[in-house]
Formats: sequence, structure tokens, C-alpha cells
Amino acid sequence: MYREPVWHILEDAESFTLVLAEVQQIRNVPAAKSDRKNVACIADLLELGLIRGSFVPPAPIRESRDLTRTRKQLVREVARHTQRL
Repeated sequence: MYREPVWHILEDAESFTLVLAEVQQIRNVPAAKSDRKNVACIADLLELGLIRGSFVPPAPIRESRDLTRTRKQLVREVARHTQRL
């Protein structure tokens, strides 16, 4: 996913807390006209506790999931090449 590299970089920062929010929660709020207003609106909602953070598994679990997905993809590629031969 496109958010993962950014999340991994910012995850270790101690000066702030990351919250991975669901789009459906924010979408129901009336949209502002500019990006700055959207950011301010989202910050206000987060400050009021109206945005729940999604579950982000710890790093060891994420690493094992990545390895499992990579293995699954490699097994599929081997099967595809075998069938092609």
C-alpha cells in the first residue's frame, strides 16, 4: 500500500502520535473548500476524539505478514511458470 513507507518512517517519531483513520469516518463530515480547511477540520475532529484510529499491528506481526504475502506470491509465480512450460 502507498501509506506503508510513510508510516514506517514516521512511526518511530516521539514528538507526535500517528493515527491511521478510516476514510468513512471523515467522509461524513461536510467537505471544506480547500486542503488547508480540510486539514484543520480533520485536526479538530481528532482533537475532539471523533476519529477512531484503526488497528495497526506491531512491527514483528507486520514483518511476518509481509513475508507470508511474498511467499504466497512467489509460489503462485512458480505455479504459473510451471503450467506455462
